[in-house]
Amino acid sequence: MRHHLDSAEENLLIWDIRRNLRIENFPMNEAVLQIHITDAPKKTSNWWFVFNGKERPDVGYLDPSLDVDLYIETNLSSLTKVWLGEGSHTSEAEANSFQLEGSQKLIETFESWFGSSKFASIPKLAIAS
Repeated sequence: MRHHLDSAEENLLIWDIRRNLRIENFPMNEAVLQIHITDAPKKTSNWWFVFNGKERPDVGYLDPSLDVDLYIETNLSSLTKVWLGEGSHTSEAEANSFQLEGSQKLIETFESWFGSSKFASIPKLAIAS
């Protein structure tokens, strides 16, 4: 049971990313994206997004045995920061915790199609001391 609880965070994050990708900005008709979450349990440390047309991609943690067009290596904290708009993939890459490898076209347009959580645009409340 513990393993299931450990993997719940990355499962929810990955599915939220899938649900909110800006498909209309995705620059390729077909592509495979692999996200490797370095600190996740082995079973759920790799996720594949298989894009085919302008539909939402198929997503899963089982290797589809397809060539990967864009590989992202990150930890759960950095992926969460990028997704929630608390950091950019560039700032996390400078901290050596968010690496993009593969198609130059996908890397150059990453911000436009990867998007962010709907919660990213909600202003953070200041906590009075």
